[in-house]
Amino acid sequence: MLEGDPPTFLTPVQSKNMKIQCDQYAISNRARIYFAKELCARHPDITAVSLHPGVVKTSLGRSMPCRWLLQCIGFVFTPFLKSPDQGAQTTIHCCTNDMTGNKGDYFKDCDPKC
Repeated sequence: MLEGDPPTFLTPVQSKNMKIQCDQYAISNRARIYFAKELCARHPDITAVSLHPGVVKTSLGRSMPCRWLLQCIGFVFTPFLKSPDQGAQTTIHCCTNDMTGNKGDYFKDCDPKC
C-alpha cells in the first residue's frame, strides 16, 4: 500500500492543453504496463497482463479540445483505424487464453511484445 502523497507524475492535472492530455495518456499507459509486471513479481500466484487494443475508431475524442481537428485527422486516417470489434480482439484473446506463461507481458495484436 502506498503511504503519503503519490509521486508528482501520478498526480492528475486538469488541462485543456492537448499536449498535456497526450502526455498524461502516455504516462497512464506506461503505469498500467509497470503495474502488471510489478503485480506478478510481488504475487506469483496472480497472472496479470497489459495490452494495447490498437488505434480504434471511437468517439473518445468528443470531449477533447480541438475536437474538430481530431475529427479531420480521424477522417483522413479512418481506413487505417480498427473497428471496435477488431480492437476488442486482443482483450478477448488475453481473457480467454491461458496467460500463465505470459505473466506481466504487454500484448498488441494478440501477441506478447515484451
